[in-house]
Amino acid sequence: MNLIEAKNISKNFITSFGLTVELFEDISFELRESEILTFLAPRESGKTTLLKISSSFLKPDKGEVRISTPPVYIPGEPNSFPWLNVKGNVLFANSVVPQDELNATLEFVGLDGYGNHFPNNISTGFRFRISLARALVLRPKVIVLDEPFVSVRHDVKKELFDLVLKTKEEKNIAFLIATSNITEAVYLSDRIIQLSKHPGKIINEINAADFIKVHGKDSNGKIKSEIESKFREFFNENIFDFSI
Repeated sequence: MNLIEAKNISKNFITSFGLTVELFEDISFELRESEILTFLAPRESGKTTLLKISSSFLKPDKGEVRISTPPVYIPGEPNSFPWLNVKGNVLFANSVVPQDELNATLEFVGLDGYGNHFPNNISTGFRFRISLARALVLRPKVIVLDEPFVSVRHDVKKELFDLVLKTKEEKNIAFLIATSNITEAVYLSDRIIQLSKHPGKIINEINAADFIKVHGKDSNGKIKSEIESKFREFFNENIFDFSI
């Protein structure tokens, strides 16, 4: 079953000089149940707009998007309310969550024992856990992540990657992710859609399961090589982040 299905969507924007620029064109994709689909594209290439259209926050100029269930959107800077403690932040999305479900959710995201802490000036990784918990109490089938790990310390990223994978497997939740980080895309994704820039077009789609069947333990390296090779056809400079 497709949870999100986009057909030939395009979007323009108007520059400060009044010029119309085509942000992306003719994008088609589907997000299936309990999978992680990642848009991998250069920075400032319209990934956020594409995610917002995919979440029904914006409308495309052309094409259509069908959504079977409302997704929960987590922005690039995971947000929290500094005047509320962790429990208050989570309950802000759903104030009628039973106490046992709230406690289980905090434990699931790694915030057990932090319910009464206030998230003012706390790390991005901590605030991502809050945002994920707040999403989970809405019991979604889809969570949309808009480059949420850009400001996360490198030593914390893998913990959060594994938390996303655990959420997918144990909660049966699908993720739609946008990133410019190749390592991040390869580590997390079941499928990767590579996009060009200005206008954004689909230049490649990679199914991780197919690579695993063929290459086994070397599949991640082979996927990275495929991604890099395809991007070199379109870009003359290294504009991607390969680090974890």
